[in-house]
Amino acid sequence: MDLNTILCEEDDRVVSADNVVRFDGVALQLAKQRGRPTCAGLPVVVRRHLDGTHSVWRGVMALGYFDGTGRLLAGSAPRPAAPAPLWTTLVYSHRSRARGERTARRQGARLPIGADE
Repeated sequence: MDLNTILCEEDDRVVSADNVVRFDGVALQLAKQRGRPTCAGLPVVVRRHLDGTHSVWRGVMALGYFDGTGRLLAGSAPRPAAPAPLWTTLVYSHRSRARGERTARRQGARLPIGADE
């Protein structure tokens, strides 16, 4: 378990029109997100961690990491919080297995030569 996400103070917020989220008087300016012109109006979760840093999340996607004064930390590119869910692995493995079964059915059962007599 990631104790940094468990042992923190968090609150729900909505991003303002200028891509800023405020948390206890600290303004957190979100950087431009890939595939989205603006984050204005998005519901997000703001976390204040034990070391005084802040992070802004939308679901499992981190939108930014900030120091205690609200400055964007270096290397704070948006990224998912956790690896892909287990169900995606299960779906892919099921599909691979199903493809193998279809191929075997298409080829049909092979009988040894002379077995049909």
